Formats: sequence, C-alpha cells, structure tokens
Amino acid sequence: MKNHALRRGTKALALVSVAGIALAGCAASNNGGGSSDGGSADEKITLTVTTFGTFGYDDLYKEYEAANPNVKIEATNIDTGGNARTDAFTKIAAGSGLSDIVAIEEGWLGAIMEVSDVFADLRDYGIEDRKGDWVDWKYDQGTDAEGRVIGYGTDIGPSGICYNGAAFEAAGLPSDRESVAELLNGDWAHYFEVGADYTAKTGKAWYDHSGFVWNSMVNQLDEGYYTADGELNVEGNAALKERFELLGAATEGGQSAAQSAWDWNGGKSFVDGTFATFVCPGWMLGVVEGQVEAGGGDASTGWDFADVFPGGAANWGGAWLSIPES
Repeated sequence: MKNHALRRGTKALALVSVAGIALAGCAASNNGGGSSDGGSADEKITLTVTTFGTFGYDDLYKEYEAANPNVKIEATNIDTGGNARTDAFTKIAAGSGLSDIVAIEEGWLGAIMEVSDVFADLRDYGIEDRKGDWVDWKYDQGTDAEGRVIGYGTDIGPSGICYNGAAFEAAGLPSDRESVAELLNGDWAHYFEVGADYTAKTGKAWYDHSGFVWNSMVNQLDEGYYTADGELNVEGNAALKERFELLGAATEGGQSAAQSAWDWNGGKSFVDGTFATFVCPGWMLGVVEGQVEAGGGDASTGWDFADVFPGGAANWGGAWLSIPES
C-alpha cells in the first residue's frame, strides 16, 4: 500500500469483504477495489485475511473473488484461537505484519481492547447502518471504551449438552434428546447429582475434564473474574466460590475424566466410553464430530445433542473480524 489514499481504499474494500465473507458475498457494485478512496475498480488488489480454527470461508473467498475479479484473497488459517492470539499480538508489538482482515476470538477480545486504536473504527464505513444484524451485546462487545466499533461479529456460542446415548442407556438413563433435556434441566448442583448417579452405576466419568465445565460455569455469571468496570473480582466473589466448590466436589468424586483439552486421547475417549457428557456451544459440534471420526467412530458411537444447559442459558465463544489501521 503505497499511499494513504490507497490504504484507506483497501480498508474500505476490507470492510466490504468482511460483510461479503460473513454474509455470503457482496455485490461487485460496492466500493470494492477502493474506487471511491484511491485506485480504480480495475486495479489489482491482494487482500490478506487471517482466521483460525474452522471459519468455513473458503467457498466465500471464491465467491467474493468471482464477484470482484480485480481482488485476490490470500487467506491464512491458524490452527487454534490461542495460536492466533500469539500471532496477532506479536505483530501488534512489532508494529507491522497484520493482515488486512484479522479474526479475533472472544477469549482475548479484552486484551485487544487495550490496544483497540490499532484497528479501524468500522463506524467510518457504515457499520452502524447494520447494527440491527446483531444482538445488542454482541455489537457492544466489539465496541471499545471510546465508542469505536472495531469488530464485525461473526458468531456467538449458545450452549447445550452433548451426550453419549449409548452410555446413558447402559446406566439406565433416558437417551432421546427430549428426555435428556428434561433429565438435565436444573442448576449445576442437579447436573452433578445426575453425574454422581451415573458414575456410581458405571464406574466411569461424567464429563471430559473440569476446565471446560468451569469455563461454562464462569461464563454464566454477570460478573466473573472481573467486574463490569474491569476490576479484578476474585476475592470475596461468593458466586465464583460456590461454583468452584461444586465442581471441585464432583471432580473429587470421580466425575471428571481428566482429559487433555483439545486432545481427548486422539479422539479415542469420545469412542470408548471414557465420559458421557460434554459442554457444547454451537461451534463445538464440529469438534465432537471430528474427534469421533479421529477416534475411529461414527454416528453409531452414540453422541447426540440436548437443548439444555445447567444453570440456564450460556454463551461460550464467538469471534469478530477486524481491520488494522495500517
């Protein structure tokens, strides 16, 4: 990018691309190619995009390029959100190297907000006209303390419970979705009570490991580790302590399979009955499917999804697409 006008033009193109990628393409008549801010619609532009995990944008990249023949998308996909965080902050510290569009994960959005001036204010490119496309809290999460909107929300993570129907049946528990939802309807204490019964009957673990369960428990709190004002909120946090003690007792009682996060014995633990339940935000369903396949299983292995979550509604995860200022 050789001059300020072209940088702004590419930024405008990037915003249009964000909308195009996230919403299944946009028309070539938009200001792709920077035609209104430097450069012509025929100017060849390479647009770089960095995502992580499984955003599922490959076909949309092709669709956007077909609608905008002057644009070539160079996509980089990093394996995990944690590694994407390292990549982003390394480049932010260096002052260069970020892609034209960068995916940001919920888990490190707060840290990004501390350097939010690195990213463009999407209000300058009309995102306020699209505010109704998001639930209020998702749009607000992408807004910094000065009111600058730096993130185009791509998804959220409403949660339910994945469960192994075959394992439930072996323990004398119902296995159809509706009955499992009824069985698990209640608070976390109830979830662990059912788990204690399952563990006593089978000698096997109820959930894969404590970390994911704990994350879900904290996510439900109005104020978890931090207050709404950003102050540390651990000391004297009765709600946090109560939940920690519940989980600790369940884990000591044998309900945790103590699996390694994101490994699960190469997927085998999803297939051999090591555990029976798994906290499942929407995006985790693909992880479960992949782990079952990696472990040598298939649909007959018995994993299913129940529309219920201990303690009520919860959100885990979600991402945003952002555009660096330079």
